[in-house]
Amino acid sequence: MHSNFKIKFFTFLIFLIFLNLLFISCKNKLLNKNQNKNNFKWSLYLANSVISNYDSLIKINRSWNYETVLLGTSIDKLGFFDSKYSKYFEDYITFFVSKEDNEFLNAIDNYKKIAAAKSLLILYKRTGNEKYLLLVKKFLKKIDISSKKSLITNKPYSDIAETENIVIAPLLAQYAKEFNESEWFDIIAFYISYIYEKNYDSKSGLLIDACYKKNTEEYDYKDTHNTKAIKCKPIGIFLMSVIDMLEYFPENHPKYQDIIKIVNNTCESLLKIYNENKHMWNVIIDNQTNKNNIPDFSCSAMIIYSFIKGAKNKYIPDKYLSVGNHAFNSLTKKFFEYDKHGYPIIKFSTSTNYDINTNQRSSKKTKNIYFDANSLAFIILSAIELNK
Repeated sequence: MHSNFKIKFFTFLIFLIFLNLLFISCKNKLLNKNQNKNNFKWSLYLANSVISNYDSLIKINRSWNYETVLLGTSIDKLGFFDSKYSKYFEDYITFFVSKEDNEFLNAIDNYKKIAAAKSLLILYKRTGNEKYLLLVKKFLKKIDISSKKSLITNKPYSDIAETENIVIAPLLAQYAKEFNESEWFDIIAFYISYIYEKNYDSKSGLLIDACYKKNTEEYDYKDTHNTKAIKCKPIGIFLMSVIDMLEYFPENHPKYQDIIKIVNNTCESLLKIYNENKHMWNVIIDNQTNKNNIPDFSCSAMIIYSFIKGAKNKYIPDKYLSVGNHAFNSLTKKFFEYDKHGYPIIKFSTSTNYDINTNQRSSKKTKNIYFDANSLAFIILSAIELNK
C-alpha cells in the first residue's frame, strides 16, 4: 500500500511538472506571437515578397522603366534594416549604367523615363561616382524648356498639357536644390500651374484626363454621359509628384504658396469622392456611383501615399493622415492574396475585360492576381511613412 502511494505521488508530481512545462511553452509561444505581431512591418513583408518572387528587378523589366525603378527605390529605402534591400536596387541600376554606350538613353521617349533618373542621384550621393551625375545631366538635356507646349526635345504635344508630365518635378527639384541651379524651381512652378490650369475641371475640382487625340478636339476616354472623363491615375501621378517635389522646393519661393493651394484643393476634391466602403477611388474618378466603374488600386495607392506624406510634412491638414492610414489598413487587408511562400501579392476581383471607353465590364467574374510594380511601390512607401 505504501508502495502504491509512492507510485501515485510520483505520477502526480510528473503530471504537475508536465503541466508546468506545457504552460511555459504556451506562454512563450504567445509572447513570441505578440512580439512578432508588434515587430511586423508591411514594408519589409512586401519587399521580401518582391525579392522572393524575383531575385532581380531585371526579371520584372529589362528596359529602363519608371515603375520598376520606382519599386527599386522604394525597396532601397529599407536598406537601413538590411543592406540586401539597397543591393537589390543598386544591381538593377548597374545593369543599365554599366553598358558603355548607355543605350537605354536612346530609348527615352517620355517623361516617366526621365523621372526615373532620380535613382541615379541616389547612387551619386551614396557613392560619389561621377558617372551617375553625368547620366543625370544627359537626361536633363532631353528636356526642352524653350517651348510651353513641350518638355522633351522634338516631342511636341497638344496645347492641353498632359497631367502626368509633372512626374519629372521631383527629379528637377532635387537637382536644383543639391546643385544650386535654382532656375529649375521657376520652371517647375510654371509647369505645375500650367498643367493645373489647362486641365482643371470646375465642377469636380479635379483634373481632366488629358489623353488628347492628336488633330482633334476629342478625348480618348468618355464616361457614360459622353463628357470629358476624369481618370484616376493621372490625378494620382500629378498629386504624388507635386508632394514629392515639395520636399526640395524652397518655402520662400514666390510660387510656393500657390503650389500648396493647388495641392490642398486637389486633396479636398479627392476626399469628397472617397469611397468609404471600398476605401479606394475608382478608375473614372468623378463617377463613383456607377456599378460598372471599378476601383483603381494603383491610383488609390498613390493618393494614400500623397495624403500620408503630405500631412506628415504639413503641406495639408492632419485629417488626411487619418484617412490615408485607414485606407492603407483596408487595402492591405482586403486586396492581397498570398503565394506559396506566404508572401502577399495584389488581388483583384474584377474582370480584366473592363472597357474604359464604354465604362462597361464583362459579366464573366474572374479572380485576377498579378504583379503591379507601381502599386507595390506606393504601398511600401506608405508603409515606411507610417512606420508599418
